[in-house]
Amino acid sequence: MGFMHRKYNGLTLKSSIEFLRIINANPNDMQTIYTTIMRAIKGTHESPAIITFDLPLFIKASQIVKEQKLEVVVRLGGFHFLKSFLEAMQITYGCGDTHLERARYLRFQKQASKGKIDPDRLPPTENATAQHSLRVHLQVVVWKHLNTSVLEPIGRGWELDGNKKLRPKMLTGCIAPDNLLKGICCNCKEGERQCQTMKCSCIRAGTSCVSACGVCCGHCSNGVDVEEVDSDEEEMDITCI
Repeated sequence: MGFMHRKYNGLTLKSSIEFLRIINANPNDMQTIYTTIMRAIKGTHESPAIITFDLPLFIKASQIVKEQKLEVVVRLGGFHFLKSFLEAMQITYGCGDTHLERARYLRFQKQASKGKIDPDRLPPTENATAQHSLRVHLQVVVWKHLNTSVLEPIGRGWELDGNKKLRPKMLTGCIAPDNLLKGICCNCKEGERQCQTMKCSCIRAGTSCVSACGVCCGHCSNGVDVEEVDSDEEEMDITCI
Protein backbone atom coordinates (compact mmCIF):
# COMPACT_ATOMS: atom_id res chain seq x y z
CA MET A 1 0.00 0.00 0.00
CA GLY A 2 1.53 3.31 -1.08
CA PHE A 3 1.86 6.51 0.95
CA MET A 4 -0.78 8.43 -1.02
CA HIS A 5 -3.26 5.56 -0.67
CA ARG A 6 -2.76 5.45 3.11
CA LYS A 7 -3.01 9.21 3.47
CA TYR A 8 -6.20 9.61 1.44
CA ASN A 9 -7.82 6.26 2.24
CA GLY A 10 -11.58 6.69 2.48
CA LEU A 11 -11.63 10.04 0.69
CA THR A 12 -13.29 10.43 -2.69
CA LEU A 13 -11.22 12.82 -4.73
CA LYS A 14 -12.08 14.03 -8.19
CA SER A 15 -9.20 14.29 -10.63
CA SER A 16 -9.09 15.73 -14.10
CA ILE A 17 -6.66 16.01 -17.00
CA GLU A 18 -6.79 19.20 -19.02
CA PHE A 19 -4.77 20.47 -21.97
CA LEU A 20 -3.36 23.96 -21.65
CA ARG A 21 -3.55 26.41 -24.51
CA ILE A 22 -0.67 26.25 -26.97
CA ILE A 23 1.66 29.26 -26.85
CA ASN A 24 2.85 30.01 -30.36
CA ALA A 25 6.30 31.35 -29.46
CA ASN A 26 9.91 30.31 -29.04
CA PRO A 27 9.94 27.91 -26.04
CA ASN A 28 13.46 28.98 -25.05
CA ASP A 29 12.54 32.67 -24.84
CA MET A 30 12.39 34.04 -21.28
CA GLN A 31 9.12 35.88 -22.01
CA THR A 32 7.54 32.64 -23.23
CA ILE A 33 8.58 30.80 -20.10
CA TYR A 34 7.23 33.64 -17.94
CA THR A 35 3.89 33.50 -19.78
CA THR A 36 3.75 29.74 -19.26
CA ILE A 37 4.36 30.12 -15.53
CA MET A 38 1.70 32.81 -15.14
CA ARG A 39 -0.89 30.74 -17.03
CA ALA A 40 -0.07 27.73 -14.86
CA ILE A 41 -0.53 29.81 -11.71
CA LYS A 42 -3.89 31.08 -12.97
CA GLY A 43 -5.14 27.62 -13.91
CA THR A 44 -4.03 25.67 -10.85
CA HIS A 45 -6.05 24.97 -7.71
CA GLU A 46 -2.96 24.58 -5.52
CA SER A 47 -0.85 27.17 -3.76
CA PRO A 48 1.98 27.32 -4.47
CA ALA A 49 1.70 26.06 -8.03
CA ILE A 50 3.99 23.14 -8.91
CA ILE A 51 5.35 23.23 -12.47
CA THR A 52 7.64 20.67 -14.13
CA PHE A 53 10.15 21.61 -16.83
CA ASP A 54 12.86 19.76 -18.71
CA LEU A 55 16.48 20.66 -17.94
CA PRO A 56 17.13 23.65 -20.29
CA LEU A 57 13.83 25.36 -19.40
CA PHE A 58 14.10 24.40 -15.72
CA ILE A 59 17.19 26.57 -15.28
CA LYS A 60 15.53 29.60 -16.92
CA ALA A 61 12.23 29.06 -15.09
CA SER A 62 14.04 28.89 -11.74
CA GLN A 63 15.74 32.19 -12.55
CA ILE A 64 12.41 33.86 -13.40
CA VAL A 65 10.69 32.59 -10.24
CA LYS A 66 13.57 33.86 -8.11
CA GLU A 67 13.74 37.29 -9.76
CA GLN A 68 9.96 37.83 -9.80
CA LYS A 69 9.46 36.28 -6.34
CA LEU A 70 6.60 34.11 -7.61
CA GLU A 71 4.75 31.61 -5.41
CA VAL A 72 5.79 28.67 -7.59
CA VAL A 73 7.65 25.41 -7.04
CA VAL A 74 9.69 24.58 -10.14
CA ARG A 75 10.49 20.90 -10.55
CA LEU A 76 12.86 19.09 -12.87
CA GLY A 77 11.28 16.30 -14.90
CA GLY A 78 11.98 12.76 -13.68
CA PHE A 79 13.90 11.69 -16.77
CA HIS A 80 16.11 14.77 -16.72
CA PHE A 81 16.59 14.48 -12.96
CA LEU A 82 17.89 10.92 -13.41
CA LYS A 83 20.01 12.01 -16.35
CA SER A 84 21.54 14.82 -14.28
CA PHE A 85 22.28 12.37 -11.46
CA LEU A 86 24.05 9.98 -13.84
CA GLU A 87 26.03 12.85 -15.34
CA ALA A 88 27.08 13.96 -11.85
CA MET A 89 28.22 10.42 -11.08
CA GLN A 90 30.12 10.36 -14.36
CA ILE A 91 31.87 13.65 -13.60
CA THR A 92 32.64 12.82 -9.97
CA TYR A 93 33.52 9.14 -10.19
CA GLY A 94 33.60 8.31 -13.90
CA CYS A 95 30.86 5.70 -13.46
CA GLY A 96 27.72 7.12 -15.06
CA ASP A 97 26.94 3.91 -16.95
CA THR A 98 28.38 1.39 -14.47
CA HIS A 99 26.96 -0.33 -11.38
CA LEU A 100 28.14 1.36 -8.19
CA GLU A 101 29.87 -1.75 -6.85
CA ARG A 102 31.74 -2.23 -10.12
CA ALA A 103 32.64 1.47 -10.29
CA ARG A 104 33.87 1.37 -6.69
CA TYR A 105 36.08 -1.62 -7.48
CA LEU A 106 37.53 0.00 -10.60
CA ARG A 107 38.24 3.27 -8.78
CA PHE A 108 39.85 1.32 -5.92
CA GLN A 109 42.10 -0.46 -8.44
CA LYS A 110 43.11 2.88 -9.96
CA GLN A 111 43.98 4.36 -6.55
CA ALA A 112 45.85 1.23 -5.50
CA SER A 113 48.00 1.38 -8.63
CA LYS A 114 49.12 4.87 -7.55
CA GLY A 115 50.02 3.63 -4.07
CA LYS A 116 47.46 5.76 -2.18
CA ILE A 117 43.86 4.84 -1.37
CA ASP A 118 41.46 7.63 -0.37
CA PRO A 119 38.07 6.18 0.72
CA ASP A 120 36.43 9.62 0.49
CA ARG A 121 37.02 9.62 -3.28
CA LEU A 122 35.50 6.19 -3.85
CA PRO A 123 31.90 5.90 -5.12
CA PRO A 124 29.41 4.94 -2.39
CA THR A 125 28.30 1.33 -2.09
CA GLU A 126 24.84 0.35 -3.35
CA ASN A 127 23.81 -0.38 0.24
CA ALA A 128 24.88 3.06 1.49
CA THR A 129 23.26 4.74 -1.52
CA ALA A 130 19.96 2.99 -0.79
CA GLN A 131 19.96 4.26 2.83
CA HIS A 132 20.84 7.78 1.66
CA SER A 133 18.00 7.69 -0.88
CA LEU A 134 15.55 6.75 1.87
CA ARG A 135 16.68 9.74 3.95
CA VAL A 136 16.32 12.04 0.94
CA HIS A 137 12.77 10.78 0.32
CA LEU A 138 11.87 11.31 3.98
CA GLN A 139 13.27 14.85 3.91
CA VAL A 140 11.34 15.74 0.76
CA VAL A 141 8.09 14.50 2.31
CA VAL A 142 8.75 16.54 5.47
CA TRP A 143 9.45 19.66 3.42
CA LYS A 144 6.34 19.15 1.31
CA HIS A 145 3.95 18.66 4.23
CA LEU A 146 5.86 20.80 6.78
CA ASN A 147 5.22 17.98 9.23
CA THR A 148 7.79 15.62 10.73
CA SER A 149 5.16 13.06 11.78
CA VAL A 150 3.94 12.19 8.27
CA LEU A 151 6.40 9.31 7.92
CA GLU A 152 8.22 7.27 10.55
CA PRO A 153 12.01 7.83 10.19
CA ILE A 154 12.90 4.39 11.57
CA GLY A 155 13.46 2.13 8.59
CA ARG A 156 13.85 5.07 6.22
CA GLY A 157 17.57 5.66 6.56
CA TRP A 158 17.44 6.33 10.31
CA GLU A 159 17.83 4.19 13.44
CA LEU A 160 17.99 4.62 17.22
CA ASP A 161 21.31 4.64 19.03
CA GLY A 162 21.97 3.39 22.55
CA ASN A 163 20.49 6.59 24.02
CA LYS A 164 17.27 6.21 22.00
CA LYS A 165 18.23 9.13 19.78
CA LEU A 166 17.95 9.14 16.00
CA ARG A 167 21.12 8.67 13.98
CA PRO A 168 21.65 8.04 10.25
CA LYS A 169 21.77 4.38 9.30
CA MET A 170 24.71 4.10 6.93
CA LEU A 171 24.47 0.40 6.09
CA THR A 172 22.26 -2.61 6.71
CA GLY A 173 25.17 -5.06 6.90
CA CYS A 174 28.88 -5.17 7.68
CA ILE A 175 31.00 -2.42 6.17
CA ALA A 176 33.72 -4.89 5.20
CA PRO A 177 35.00 -8.41 5.99
CA ASP A 178 36.47 -8.79 9.49
CA ASN A 179 39.98 -9.57 8.21
CA LEU A 180 39.95 -6.30 6.26
CA LEU A 181 38.67 -4.19 9.14
CA LYS A 182 41.66 -5.22 11.27
CA GLY A 183 43.85 -3.12 8.98
CA ILE A 184 42.05 0.17 9.77
CA CYS A 185 43.71 2.41 12.37
CA CYS A 186 43.83 6.12 13.17
CA ASN A 187 46.48 8.64 14.17
CA CYS A 188 44.38 11.15 16.16
CA LYS A 189 46.25 13.67 18.29
CA GLU A 190 45.84 13.71 22.06
CA GLY A 191 43.20 16.07 23.36
CA GLU A 192 39.74 16.40 24.84
CA ARG A 193 38.02 15.23 21.64
CA GLN A 194 40.52 12.55 20.69
CA CYS A 195 38.83 9.82 18.64
CA GLN A 196 35.39 11.38 19.14
CA THR A 197 34.68 13.03 15.79
CA MET A 198 34.43 12.00 12.15
CA LYS A 199 38.05 13.12 11.69
CA CYS A 200 39.01 9.82 13.31
CA SER A 201 39.41 7.25 10.52
CA CYS A 202 38.24 4.47 12.87
CA ILE A 203 35.00 6.28 13.72
CA ARG A 204 34.52 7.21 10.06
CA ALA A 205 34.83 3.52 9.15
CA GLY A 206 32.49 2.49 11.97
CA THR A 207 35.15 0.48 13.85
CA SER A 208 36.75 0.69 17.29
CA CYS A 209 40.28 1.96 17.85
CA VAL A 210 42.86 -0.79 18.33
CA SER A 211 46.40 -1.13 19.62
CA ALA A 212 47.75 -0.43 16.13
CA CYS A 213 46.40 3.15 16.24
CA GLY A 214 49.31 5.58 16.23
CA VAL A 215 48.60 7.74 19.32
CA CYS A 216 45.71 6.33 21.34
CA CYS A 217 46.72 2.65 20.89
CA GLY A 218 43.09 1.77 21.54
CA HIS A 219 43.01 3.48 24.97
CA CYS A 220 40.39 6.10 24.16
CA SER A 221 36.63 6.62 24.21
CA ASN A 222 36.39 4.67 20.94
CA GLY A 223 38.76 1.92 22.03
CA VAL A 224 38.06 -1.77 22.52
CA ASP A 225 38.23 -3.15 26.05
CA VAL A 226 41.62 -4.84 26.50
CA GLU A 227 40.12 -7.82 28.34
CA GLU A 228 37.65 -8.33 25.51
CA VAL A 229 40.47 -8.32 22.95
CA ASP A 230 42.51 -10.79 24.98
CA SER A 231 39.49 -13.06 25.31
CA ASP A 232 38.89 -12.96 21.57
CA GLU A 233 42.53 -13.78 20.87
CA GLU A 234 42.43 -16.75 23.25
CA GLU A 235 39.30 -18.08 21.58
CA MET A 236 40.91 -17.60 18.19
CA ASP A 237 44.01 -19.56 19.28
CA ILE A 238 41.89 -22.41 20.59
CA THR A 239 39.88 -22.48 17.39
CA CYS A 240 43.02 -22.58 15.26
CA ILE A 241 44.41 -25.51 17.28
